Amino acid sequence: MLLSCLSKNSTGFIFCSLLLVILYSFIYRNAYNLVLYKYGDMLYDGVRDTIHKHLESTAYDVTTTHNDSLLVAISRSWSDHTITVNMIKDILMYMDRTYVLANKKVTVYVLGLQLFRSTIIHHDQVRDRMRKILLENILKERSGCLIDRDVMKSVLSMLVELGVVGINTYEEDFECYFLEETRRFYHDESQIYLSQCNCPDYIHKAETRLQEEMKRVTSYLSPGTEPKLKHIVETELITNHAKSLIDMEHSGCINMMSENKLGELKHMYNLFSRVPSTLDLLRDAMCDYAKECGFAILTEQDREKDQVKFVQQLLDLKVKFDDIVNESFGGEKKAHKKLREAFEEFINKDTRCASYLSLYIDELLKAGLRGLSESDAETQLDRVISIFRFLQDKDIFEVFYRTQLSKRLLNGRTSSDEYERTMVAKLKAECGYQFTAKLEGMFTDMKISKTAMETFKVSESFRKLEIELDVCVLTTGYWPINAPTLCNLPGVMQDAIDKFSEYYLVSYNGRKLTWLPNLGTVDIKAMFACGMRELTVSTYQACILMLFNDPQVATLTLDQIRNSSQIPEADLKRHLLSLCTPKFKILVKSSKSRVS
Repeated sequence: MLLSCLSKNSTGFIFCSLLLVILYSFIYRNAYNLVLYKYGDMLYDGVRDTIHKHLESTAYDVTTTHNDSLLVAISRSWSDHTITVNMIKDILMYMDRTYVLANKKVTVYVLGLQLFRSTIIHHDQVRDRMRKILLENILKERSGCLIDRDVMKSVLSMLVELGVVGINTYEEDFECYFLEETRRFYHDESQIYLSQCNCPDYIHKAETRLQEEMKRVTSYLSPGTEPKLKHIVETELITNHAKSLIDMEHSGCINMMSENKLGELKHMYNLFSRVPSTLDLLRDAMCDYAKECGFAILTEQDREKDQVKFVQQLLDLKVKFDDIVNESFGGEKKAHKKLREAFEEFINKDTRCASYLSLYIDELLKAGLRGLSESDAETQLDRVISIFRFLQDKDIFEVFYRTQLSKRLLNGRTSSDEYERTMVAKLKAECGYQFTAKLEGMFTDMKISKTAMETFKVSESFRKLEIELDVCVLTTGYWPINAPTLCNLPGVMQDAIDKFSEYYLVSYNGRKLTWLPNLGTVDIKAMFACGMRELTVSTYQACILMLFNDPQVATLTLDQIRNSSQIPEADLKRHLLSLCTPKFKILVKSSKSRVS
């Protein structure tokens, strides 16, 4: 009757609406009076029995429904029931506020939920079938089939809402079974993945599965299921197989690092980041591989004895692992710490790294930075410092560095004073003022010596010299100088240093000069059968060669050279041999035996 009225015209619709309002008011007033006149028990029990009787009829329809349509039938009956119970709740609002509250009974709406749960959802022919179909649908979806997500969401939302009065229907009737089924599913699937896939493929599949499960939560599962589901999937796909993935032959973590597959390694890191404890395994693997590479370089150096190549390999290795940490590990501090531990272990195995690093810098500052732009040269020096930071024997490095710096400064072998000062500034930034105090003092001495020579060259004493003279005045505490070794200098050389000493001690009163001929160099011109040649030799070599200036002297014995020059025995033999080498045969020995 009402439906026919609604279908005719607006007048009929208004009439039906008024009729419903009148009916609602009539029922509400009668319910109000029953509670007011103490018939609340009769009303409450009557409502409960009526709802229960209606639900029994509905339960029969649901139980006789085929499995293919069971979820739809449950969803439809739930939708109808909630509409009905909400209407009853509104009509019996006064009973809920007074009678129900005073007698500590559940509200009409909760009563309706309890009756629906016990009569339909917990029916012997519904409960297990419903759960089985829900789980089968999820399994189908995981296998790539399409399912009706709306009906899944409706039924599962219903189970969540039915969790009233201390009973979690969703958890007890579905979630605990679903989580256990999920655990078994991913346990089996992960084993299949491991046996059939390489590491990158496994990672891709695991990421895909994790994304699918999170979409499943947003589509129809309860939000409260998310952390539990996430933990299970991550445990089965990541935690339980992290070590196997890292160690996987030909495609695991080591393979990715050795072949610079930084993108694949980043995917592994991102996957493992879901389970922070597994990142320790990844960091340890990187640390162990870095050590392996470092010790391999040490072993190779033992065979080849190439110090410069050794340091270059360390620098390249540092760049390689810096790229791994920055690009694949997101530059995280823990990975940098592990990398530092690895480098410190093999770099400090013995003191060779300290000496070789100093030697590498020596080669770099003598010629290695020539032709480079300022920024490229700065980068080269920064790379050296990155290795220097790992040294525990920094004092040993300082000894070697100071010795080599002194030779570069005294012999004019440095490619740039600016780069020399830049390097010292970087060492100072790393180790403090005390570490570089002597190094900076050496630069100060060179500057003061240059000023002193400029004033000396305009003096009367300089104009009287028969030879050119350039003197470096060094402060004893700054320079790595052994006790002076004296010799008999040729007359013109001795005269030159006497005149400089006289000038200097007058100009700088109170100072003392100690000459170090063993550290000096001399430019001389020599006449050979092939013509005039210019030679740059040590002071000792110059003393030896000038003994042959006498036209009457064609040959000299070792004893004659020793007595005339007074050069210390060890230095004499070394410098004589260097003058007699086949490559630079300045002097000719009368025999092929070694100088003895």
